[in-house]
Amino acid sequence: MSSLKESAGPRWTSEIQREATARDPTGCIYSRQDRRATVTLRIRRDGTISDVALRESSGVPYIDAAALHAFQWTSVLGRRPPDELFKAGADFAEVPFSFTLQRIENAVYRCAR
Repeated sequence: MSSLKESAGPRWTSEIQREATARDPTGCIYSRQDRRATVTLRIRRDGTISDVALRESSGVPYIDAAALHAFQWTSVLGRRPPDELFKAGADFAEVPFSFTLQRIENAVYRCAR
C-alpha cells in the first residue's frame, strides 16, 4: 500500500497547503488541533480503485474534500494488491486510508492573544 501513499500524498499536501493558506492563513481557526480525515478505498483484485468514500470526517470540509481529491487521479495501484487483503471469494477489498493535518505548535497560545 506504499504506492497509495506515494501517489496520493503529494496531491494531499499540495491541496491542503493551498486551501489552508486561503482559508486559515494564521492557523487560528482550524490548526489548533490535529485534524484527521479517513477515506475508504474500494480496491478490485486487479488493483483498480473503484470507489473512494469519506469514512470519518475531520470536522473541516476542505480537509475532507482534499482527502477525497487525493485519489481522484489515482485509479490504479502500481501493482496487484496482495490476496490477503481480500476476504474469501470477494472481488474487492475496502481499505481505510487516513490523512492528518497536524496542529501548529503553540497555536492555542499564539491565537488566544
